[in-house]
Amino acid sequence: RSIFLLIMEARHFMQSSWNCIQYWICGLMTLSAIQLLAAMFPLPPIFSTGQVIWLSMVIVPLLSLSFVAAKTDPQVMQRATSKHQTKLNVEVAVFVLWCYGSKFLLTTVLVPFAFALTLSHHCPRSESGGWPLLASPHPTEQWGGWGRYPLALVWSQHAAALLLVVQLVTISASFVHREYLSWLRAPFKNFVWLITAGLVLVLQAAYAAVALWWADAVWSEQPWQDLLL
Repeated sequence: RSIFLLIMEARHFMQSSWNCIQYWICGLMTLSAIQLLAAMFPLPPIFSTGQVIWLSMVIVPLLSLSFVAAKTDPQVMQRATSKHQTKLNVEVAVFVLWCYGSKFLLTTVLVPFAFALTLSHHCPRSESGGWPLLASPHPTEQWGGWGRYPLALVWSQHAAALLLVVQLVTISASFVHREYLSWLRAPFKNFVWLITAGLVLVLQAAYAAVALWWADAVWSEQPWQDLLL
């Protein structure tokens, strides 16, 4: 029986570790895809260099590592082991896009849209009374003239970062118990994940508050490029 329990713990640990790695990779790919969308459209960078480092080195790893603390599920011994997939084919591609792409696709589209919408409210009204979503009135200036409004850009970036973190926390709930539907086994049974999710939201809010306070205090005394760090 001791060998059985040891094998069960080992299989559970490997399953939890694999969930951790999958979420970690998907989170970083989502962050990269959002930045890529901003580069494809006439938008300033959605996230600054400091925000990218913060999200990829603190937020995503914390959420990912919390999956390892899930309680051991005895049902893991009744599941067949997955086969080793060494080749990429259409079936594997469809499976990955369906199981992972569908979870992160909405976030990848929603964050750039919300960022553009936030920036549009800092633009002067046109004669028709509307706000342009993609503002580039000065193509010869940095980021279409947004370099002249550093605080508006910084506020929009931190709003987008906070939205991304909320989305990542929401998505992470489906990774806690991958083998069960959410209404059959709630993610709140993993207390480490629950505490980590709350901590991540508090840390992101504190990071944004400190960064915005610092930017508002010194933006007039330093080059605006420094504020984007």
